[in-house]
Amino acid sequence: MNLHVLPSGDLLHARHVQLRGAGPDDLHAELTTFGHPARTGGPTLSHVQEVTLRGLPHPTVQGGRWQIRTPGLTVDLPADTVHPDADGWTARLP
Repeated sequence: MNLHVLPSGDLLHARHVQLRGAGPDDLHAELTTFGHPARTGGPTLSHVQEVTLRGLPHPTVQGGRWQIRTPGLTVDLPADTVHPDADGWTARLP
């Protein structure tokens, strides 16, 4: 199965996740993965406020946007919502 509930209540998408949305102040966000696990958290399954991915390519930052485009990964997020760490990164959306 692709989806697993973690003890914290977050969800682990084992193979595929697709998130798209627009929030206040035209906060456009897009994330699509194939073959990359992703952890998501938020108040409901359809209202994701945080996504964490590990072991992915480094992004390019263009026009204040954090972007990655590979055959299995599309990321287009506001750069100020992304927090890199030693193993990957987390995006926190309002």
